[in-house]
Amino acid sequence: MNKYLILGCGYTGRRVAARLLRTGAHVIATTRDPATLDDLDALGCEVVQLDVLEAGSLEAVISQAARGCRVLLSVPPIKTPQGLVDLVPRIVAALGDRPRRVVCRSR
Repeated sequence: MNKYLILGCGYTGRRVAARLLRTGAHVIATTRDPATLDDLDALGCEVVQLDVLEAGSLEAVISQAARGCRVLLSVPPIKTPQGLVDLVPRIVAALGDRPRRVVCRSR
């Protein structure tokens, strides 16, 4: 069974997850929006709440889930009091050599 980790299940990530689930894949879906968790669970995803701005949150998810996965990185820049923060470099560094393949959805 193919295993996928989707980092950021907003509009695009959710639709990709649904398509992968229809093929019988195991999908680990992450979101920082608690309101989205139940919806992703109902689709059949293994759901993990992830807020990459919280210390250790990203590393914990990746260490548990990313080895051997294919990864879809669909995390937009996040608005903080200091301005927009692009999290892609932080996420890629945390992934290291664990995943089989990484696809990054750009804005």
